[in-house]
Amino acid sequence: MISLFNKNRLSILLSIAFFVTAVVFPYQISASEITNTSIDSEEFVNDAGMIEGENNDLFTVDSISVNAISINSLSSNFTKPYAFLTKKKIVLNGTEDSVSDDTYLVMNVDGDYEVTGIASSNNIGVYINKVSYNELPAFRIGIEAGTKTEKGTYKYDICLKDRRSGAQVNKLKFTVTVKKSVPSFKWKKQTVELGTASKNFALNSPVAEGVSIVPVNSTKYKAKIPEGIIIKLQNENTVKITADSKKLKLNKNYTVQLYLMYANGESLKVKKQSFKVRITDNGPAVNLKKTGGNMDLSARCGSSVNYRLTVRNSGMVINDIWIDGTASGNYVLDKKSDPFTGEITDICISARNDAALTKSTAELNFGAVLKDAGMDTKEVHTKSSVKTPIRSSRLKLAFVSGNQLKFNETLSDNLIAGTIELRVNSPLYAKIDTDSILDLTYDKGKVPKDAFKSYWTVDEYGQAARIRVVADKSKVVSGKKYTLTYSLKAKGTDKNTAPTRINVKAKIS
Repeated sequence: MISLFNKNRLSILLSIAFFVTAVVFPYQISASEITNTSIDSEEFVNDAGMIEGENNDLFTVDSISVNAISINSLSSNFTKPYAFLTKKKIVLNGTEDSVSDDTYLVMNVDGDYEVTGIASSNNIGVYINKVSYNELPAFRIGIEAGTKTEKGTYKYDICLKDRRSGAQVNKLKFTVTVKKSVPSFKWKKQTVELGTASKNFALNSPVAEGVSIVPVNSTKYKAKIPEGIIIKLQNENTVKITADSKKLKLNKNYTVQLYLMYANGESLKVKKQSFKVRITDNGPAVNLKKTGGNMDLSARCGSSVNYRLTVRNSGMVINDIWIDGTASGNYVLDKKSDPFTGEITDICISARNDAALTKSTAELNFGAVLKDAGMDTKEVHTKSSVKTPIRSSRLKLAFVSGNQLKFNETLSDNLIAGTIELRVNSPLYAKIDTDSILDLTYDKGKVPKDAFKSYWTVDEYGQAARIRVVADKSKVVSGKKYTLTYSLKAKGTDKNTAPTRINVKAKIS
């Protein structure tokens, strides 16, 4: 999805919402476009505090699992929780009574947080509630403006505040820009294609809400309609187009010129705008045009490829679409429909969490049902196909406070312990695969056997981890530096994707 669906696979996590404004605004949660982070093959250098990648020949016969791996919430005591905004800037056109948009504040670990630094003011409404976004904890921040909102740019420093400790998570810059401009005077369909059947028809509307169509019989704003084409208003913002194929030539474009109107209570804007009508005897077909996104097996819940759908050779609309064949069980297909006509206009495709897929180029075949624009009973079945690359990215991690292990626990005369924390850096919504974690510390024979025992705790959302290391002072040389090495992968990645190696530095004095 950006791609198309910013709120890809969004679901409400908690039914309890808290408000930063005294007004309740009518928001709806729906699927939308999501921006995917571009991943390259270059790995970070571990001496700089990042985790480096490793080749497939990393493993030797001495590689072993770590002593213990647990999956628990790290929300209450993770040193530095991480958060980001899916959109850092929102632009609203305040010429309507009410316009709205939203952003999502996404966290790598959950907790008892409240959002600070943003509240309703300056006739901008703010609505905040707890949700799940791409299977991670998040806050949805809804913004509403309108005719009473002054034109300008409003800046916020958004923070998460831990309710118990009062600690602040990283500060996030957020901007709301309110414009006062006339909406776009354009048609949704620049070209309307009709079949030769006598009852075939299509609908067309302006792209922007608030823009209406001047009646075709207006004497002041005279429409230009070629002979053989009939235009009727279904309502103030929808026209019905029919044609007499006997009076028109096949596959020739005929220009229809109508007037569009916008009124905001203070002024009236009228502009002529044209679209073309073409008669065809070809059968209807569905075109899929990629609009963004990528499918990454290493971040299945947060990556998708997006397509805009158009119908050729017909004024019919898409009533349903699906992935054909056995491949359908490997993918999730989300559909976006026009809220007024119900026609499906866009789709996004992502890999199912349990699908056994590999890095490749997939050919996907689609079946679709087309119906008359008025959603009459007549329907036509058609097929289409696309080729889309499937990625499998190497996991990249970041140390929270450097990779130097500090031993601050004394367990006995010889045993001491310390912890170190890390988080997922990319792909953006990747999760640590606990089954892939291996301890490679002793592979090269530079560290005495059983001198260090490692215990991993991976957060329930898979985006953060803590390594607790117990050292036996009787088996190491005081003052000598040792390197503890581990390897792991992202959950869902294919078996041929190279693991990521992390190096932790340890010195016992």
